[in-house]
Amino acid sequence: MIRLLNILLLVSSISLLTLLVLIFVESLNILKLFPFIVLSFMFLTASFVLKLFLKNNELPQIIKWGIIILAILPLSVPMFGLIDPFHVEGNWPLMMAGLVFYSGLGLLSISGLFTKQNKPPYWSRFFLILFGLLLALWFVFILLKISDSHLYDYTYIFAVAASVIYLISLSIDLAKKNQ
Repeated sequence: MIRLLNILLLVSSISLLTLLVLIFVESLNILKLFPFIVLSFMFLTASFVLKLFLKNNELPQIIKWGIIILAILPLSVPMFGLIDPFHVEGNWPLMMAGLVFYSGLGLLSISGLFTKQNKPPYWSRFFLILFGLLLALWFVFILLKISDSHLYDYTYIFAVAASVIYLISLSIDLAKKNQ
């Protein structure tokens, strides 16, 4: 599976860079290439995060495969966007929620929360779980497609709060390792 993710990571990064170079050098219309750009970006992000997750987890198989299936689900939107570009526009909350899920899964994988050995200290785990819950709340908030523009300002609050909580957990972890 890691080999497949490596190939997907390489192909999606090359295609994303090629599409971006074509847009800037050839002055191609971005709207024609938008579904391909979104697709390659989502595949790049998903393959990178899934590779991190598979290398840094010691979870039971059922949970591991459940997380993998949840990570593959947001990729369906850009895949259908190749057939109907308006599908991407209509289902952007699923893609955005997928990106939030990818960022949370990647950061929690890097932090070692899914391993049995070399677990972070207790307080760091507490803040990492709080970080995960805040990202899950943000995930649900995006999926609800709340239309009030003032409520979207809360996404900045979610992002800042999640970043601060993650930095607190990293600083606790570094302080415990330096002792």
